[in-house]
Amino acid sequence: MAGGTSMTNDPRRGLPSASAMDRLEACPASFHASKGLPDSSSDDAESGTRIHKSLETGDASELSPDELDTFEMCQEQRQQIVEAWYGSDPGHGVLDPFLEVRLGLTNIGGVVEVTEETTATLRFTGQADAIAIDGKRGLVLDYKTGRGDYEHATGNRQLRALAALAARRWRLDSVRVAIVQPWAGKPTVADFDAQGIVDSLNWLSRTLERVTAATPEDLSPGDHCKWCRAKAVCPAFRETALEPVSNMAINLPVDPETSRAALFARAMELAPESLARLMRGLKFVGWYQAAIEGAAKVRAESDVEFQQYFRLVPGLEVREITDAQAAFELASMHGVSTSAFMDCVKVGVGALEGVLREASGPKITKSGAPHKTQKAMSSDTAKALVNTLEQVGALKLRQNAPQLEAVPLALVDE
Repeated sequence: MAGGTSMTNDPRRGLPSASAMDRLEACPASFHASKGLPDSSSDDAESGTRIHKSLETGDASELSPDELDTFEMCQEQRQQIVEAWYGSDPGHGVLDPFLEVRLGLTNIGGVVEVTEETTATLRFTGQADAIAIDGKRGLVLDYKTGRGDYEHATGNRQLRALAALAARRWRLDSVRVAIVQPWAGKPTVADFDAQGIVDSLNWLSRTLERVTAATPEDLSPGDHCKWCRAKAVCPAFRETALEPVSNMAINLPVDPETSRAALFARAMELAPESLARLMRGLKFVGWYQAAIEGAAKVRAESDVEFQQYFRLVPGLEVREITDAQAAFELASMHGVSTSAFMDCVKVGVGALEGVLREASGPKITKSGAPHKTQKAMSSDTAKALVNTLEQVGALKLRQNAPQLEAVPLALVDE
């Protein structure tokens, strides 16, 4: 199967996209509010882009050791999903999925592959990390390479939209969607039958109609604001973000230490419900700050007037050993013993599990299809093997400091 071509400018063509479906459903007005605003970036986002690219091409030579660990775990989970859906019988054929293909919903309800040459008038696009077709059924994969929020395939709106697009494009009777998120545990899947596909297409159409009809008065802040480009300029979000601060009702001194002490004392006086409400609102303050800082960095690149107040300076340089063998040879030449060198080496648990799995079986192909009957060591087996190091004192479990976890509001109300 041939894949779609990625576009150099805005692959979404300024249209609503599947990756924003959570936000578009909760706040249809956010599409127009964020249109034309630049995407924010972060080290985590750039790392995720590199891992996604390596998973698409099979070339992991530019990844850091930590990224390579994530890459290998994604490959393993992808193989598990493919085998469960497609079968591991070598005689069944070779699965060759589309990689990073973008699909577009046209104004007349058709679905096409979106490339630089696409001329159809579109109203919505969505890009899957991998799509495979087997007769009248399809498989849609999405990689989540971060270590933060856990996402399940069931109820995932991005994947629901992608399932609808894939089913319409290839006239499928069923679609399985899966999230590969190795740092959150095992992959998760959800299935859409013929009726589920029809329901999803209708849901997508209704959501797009609400987006078209939305006005600024319809802006509705919530958890979906986290990745919205309009955070820094959205009045509804600004009001929500600043509410926790205004509710403290305290005049802060200029000195930071005195301010922290005053805020702590005030928070200790709050009623439990008030402190809980304040805690739930703090994340909006952080997002608001991040949005403003992101906009300031963009402005500092080219806005001459703004550069009178803030300017971009190079980040700190961090030295990193990328070739352990070369480092060992250098140390040995200067009289460093092997045991002394090993004291300098930090072995990542995930990385060790990854090389154990790789050494036990064939590498996974770029397409994710098993091409040999021999199977690599399972993730659970590798973890159990590494855990035996605890018996000789080579592995220690470290308990991090306690963290606050919000109790679901439904439980609070009971």
